[in-house]
Amino acid sequence: MQSVLESIYNDMFQMMYNTAFGILRSREDAEDAVQEAMIRLMSRGAALTFIEPDKMGGYIYIVVRNIAVDMLRRRKNELNGIERLRSNTMPYKEDSIDTLISCHEAAEMIEQLPEGQRSAVRAKVYLGVTYSEGAGMLGITETAFRGRIYAARKKLRALS
Repeated sequence: MQSVLESIYNDMFQMMYNTAFGILRSREDAEDAVQEAMIRLMSRGAALTFIEPDKMGGYIYIVVRNIAVDMLRRRKNELNGIERLRSNTMPYKEDSIDTLISCHEAAEMIEQLPEGQRSAVRAKVYLGVTYSEGAGMLGITETAFRGRIYAARKKLRALS
């Protein structure tokens, strides 16, 4: 079992880290998400051996994505409480606020997409995978992956 986990860590660390970083946008949080994913995978033990080798990447992607989304939700809840206490007198550069708002708006628009489209966009944009790699990660055909990206782009244009 230890060799399986070592193999997962050595072979998939970068994908796990990029997935978490794409969602969390923090190096420390992404590392924590990878660590949490490895703990979860370790706790599942022998169940990992029943996952087909060609589906393992997609399975691990989903585990990391779910952990990162949970961490993001917790962070947002914490920030909402802090924002209520904070006054609006903090000095900021105007450009940095506009950039922050644009990134935040884009992330919110992506969150409004259906799960399949959202996963495809995250894989393509945050991880920079090819269509075939993205299809393999999500366990779908390349044509289906391309269709999800197309539908997501269309929906995002309509939302903006």
